[in-house]
Amino acid sequence: MSNSELFQTPGFEVIRDVAVRRIRAGINLRVIRSGPGDTRDLWRSSKRDLRELRFAPADFEVGITTYLYDDTVAFVSSRAEHYALSIQSAEFFAFECSLFEVLWSTSTPDRSDKPV
Repeated sequence: MSNSELFQTPGFEVIRDVAVRRIRAGINLRVIRSGPGDTRDLWRSSKRDLRELRFAPADFEVGITTYLYDDTVAFVSSRAEHYALSIQSAEFFAFECSLFEVLWSTSTPDRSDKPV
């Protein structure tokens, strides 16, 4: 799901409020963006916001967003297919985390953190 789609559903305010709650809880976020549609200067790496961003290799473009938390893997499709899937499984979570780490290691770090 691209940033543009997030502006429409669930909406910027909802995403901002979730981010505020995450930051207050001290939860760090690592994000890998893919595709040309996600180059907007929004939600970049920020120490203050506990967020680190990297950009996937150019040939890696997917239409879904994946969230990894606790022992849960959640997939959210693009608007074109319009679905979400959540799987709670320690083994599947470990597998997806391994894939994330491989992609993270081959992704390009965001530019230097913006001043606070």
